[in-house]
Amino acid sequence: MGATDLFLGAETAFPLTRMARTGQLSGRRLQRAIDYIQAHLTGDVRIEHIATAAGLSVFHFARTFKKTTGLTPHGYLMMTRVERAKVLLVEYDKTLAEIASDLGFSDQSHMTNVFKRFTGATPRKFRIGRERALSVRHLGDPTPRTPSAIPTQSVSGNKPGQG
Repeated sequence: MGATDLFLGAETAFPLTRMARTGQLSGRRLQRAIDYIQAHLTGDVRIEHIATAAGLSVFHFARTFKKTTGLTPHGYLMMTRVERAKVLLVEYDKTLAEIASDLGFSDQSHMTNVFKRFTGATPRKFRIGRERALSVRHLGDPTPRTPSAIPTQSVSGNKPGQG
């Protein structure tokens, strides 16, 4: 093991993982960051706190997070909030302002702008579209209608199989 294979920290020295050598976050550090974001999604999430949870400096964390995920930490936070908003829009009868507040957006307008950037639709249009899709599914008979499942009556008036 050469000198370039070791990271000399303040208290420990340990081998660099392949991901670390490529400038990406290790799986464990990435998971810590994602866990922190998920746990604090509804509050004021600061990059300093995510970086601390991952055990890195802010600059190093931001650079490696983007290289690993393709998104900045803020972009990932916004995407995660939009995904949670989708669920809330469909499953709960809350106003858009309530959902925005619940998810840590500064206001409804902020949520609408971010939501549209990620999905191509406003939250209202998304909700209406989902409600229509769900109502169409519920209009039909949910049981499958295969030829063997459809009861038939013979010409003689007897039930099938009774000759």
